Amino acid sequence: TEFSTLVLGSVYTVTRKDYLIGVTSLSLAPSIGLPRPVDVGPGKTYIVKDEAGGATTTAITIRSTGEATIDGAASVTIAANYGVKMFYTDGNKWYVGSN
Repeated sequence: TEFSTLVLGSVYTVTRKDYLIGVTSLSLAPSIGLPRPVDVGPGKTYIVKDEAGGATTTAITIRSTGEATIDGAASVTIAANYGVKMFYTDGNKWYVGSN
């Protein structure tokens, strides 16, 4: 497991080894793609953090891959400066564990 992955671009696809995804630039409206839950297995957890401190102006979108949802939706956003969300899976869907 990698402790921290820094995201500078507009699109990032989370890998199995990621754990903490720190968004360090919001100039391109980042979109973070979670892997399919079935590919990472039950209990897998990711944390996405606005490290740039500008999500109120430029929201970070976290999206699900395939048919899986995140708390019943295709995507969720971080729209608070320095906001953070934790995501975990049961192997079928993603859930938000904290806001």
